Amino acid sequence: MKALNEYIPDIVTLIGDFLQLLGDTVTLILTALSDILKKRSLENYIPFSIMITVSGNAMQALGAMLAGIREGRFQDTHILPIIGNILQVIGGIIESMESTA
Repeated sequence: MKALNEYIPDIVTLIGDFLQLLGDTVTLILTALSDILKKRSLENYIPFSIMITVSGNAMQALGAMLAGIREGRFQDTHILPIIGNILQVIGGIIESMESTA
C-alpha cells in the first residue's frame, strides 16, 4: 500500500483537471447565454472563468512536476505535461487580458 504522500501528485493533477473543466464549462455557458439572451454584461465574467481554467492548468503542471520529483527523475511523461500546461497558462493569461480590453 502506498503512503499518503505518494498520492499527492495525482491529487494535485486531478484538482487541476477539475478546475480546467469547471473554467471551460463556465466560459462556454457565459458565452452561450450572452449570445442567447443578448446580455453583453455576462461577458464581463468570462475573464474570471478563464482564470479558473488557468489555475487548473497550473495545478496540472505542478502535479506533473511533483510526480517527477517523487520518482527522482524527469521523463517525457513528466516534461511534456509541464511544458504543455505552462503554455496553456500563458495562453489563458493572454486570452483573459484580451477579453478585458
